[in-house]
Amino acid sequence: MMFSVVIPVGNKAPHLDRSVNSVLNQSFSDFELLLIDDATTDGSAQKLSEFNDPRIRILKRNVPGPGGYAARNLGINEAKCKWIAFLDADDEWDLEYLNIMAQAIKENSDIKVFASAFYYTDGKSKRLNRYHSINHALGNHRFDFSMFLLYKPMWTGTVIIDRKTLLENGGFPEGRTSSGGDEFLWFNIMESERKGFWVNFPGANYHRDSVNMVTRTNEKDLRTNILYPAIKELIKKEENPAIIQDLKKYWNFKAWFYFKNISKRRVMNFDDLNYYYWKPGAMNPRIIIPVLYSIKNLFR
Repeated sequence: MMFSVVIPVGNKAPHLDRSVNSVLNQSFSDFELLLIDDATTDGSAQKLSEFNDPRIRILKRNVPGPGGYAARNLGINEAKCKWIAFLDADDEWDLEYLNIMAQAIKENSDIKVFASAFYYTDGKSKRLNRYHSINHALGNHRFDFSMFLLYKPMWTGTVIIDRKTLLENGGFPEGRTSSGGDEFLWFNIMESERKGFWVNFPGANYHRDSVNMVTRTNEKDLRTNILYPAIKELIKKEENPAIIQDLKKYWNFKAWFYFKNISKRRVMNFDDLNYYYWKPGAMNPRIIIPVLYSIKNLFR
């Protein structure tokens, strides 16, 4: 087998037919599918038992893990194949996804990290992701650490990574955060690998109208974001000035979403401004909008 496909399942019963069948019906069939029952309580366990395919292994956790990180780590540890692919239980793959990614892997034997384009969809409309919009004219191509920082080519549903590389970088940060753990792992891997390969093919649909979405249920707090200390520490030891600038741009892009959410709740305070790099060339002009919107709260 070439791929171990890991799907963490945390109370996603309404979406399991869509996600699981999008894997089982792939045109490339040389894979195992690990379905991780993350202590579900909504009937997902019963639904998982109804899938009948010899490539499926069902693993069960007794305590649910925030973000599905512990479930994914269990899948990585139990995987039998060299290459690990991830899919969330409410999303779906294009039926040619594994076939196209397998070809890219065979043609780039020195690469440990692969990613592809994907669609955002809410059930009524869909659009291609930001990296595709900016870089699709390059076709299939390698990306370096700076491209990762500036354009975010990696999303969990369309990344395939060498199992050894995942383990060497500590896997997902279970027990350390309830959100942002996926990107934290991709950041660590790209900081060490410094290269990946992107396939100009929309390999998945990221459904934004699903039940129990982590991005909707978790509070956003700059001060507890797991990426911030990692980026800050790397800035201290990085010797390349261009990479340092890109790290600051990368964090400021992330911080903008947090400032936007803070402004909506109207709870910004002066300390929040310390979690932004107010440096020429690194600033995101959009940050001014939520700051101005919440100016009356800055000194509370």
